[in-house]
Amino acid sequence: MEEFKKILFVTTANLATNPRLVKELQLVNSNPSLKAKVVLFNLGNWSDQIDAQIRKSFPEIELAYLMQQGNHFFLGCSLQ
Repeated sequence: MEEFKKILFVTTANLATNPRLVKELQLVNSNPSLKAKVVLFNLGNWSDQIDAQIRKSFPEIELAYLMQQGNHFFLGCSLQ
């Protein structure tokens, strides 16, 4: 049974507006002994379409988006 090192990334941005995070996730993808989860925001602006394209590059990484509802935020999915 293979042992994975697990990494949790938390950001107030999304992938399109956080190129440093994208670079870190590329590093995780290149290392088969690492698994990652990311908590990030759906910003609801110009970056959403770009973010959707970048997201396709990371099918093995669990991405949990926080969605904005008015002036409040809620967790739009669950982390296990």
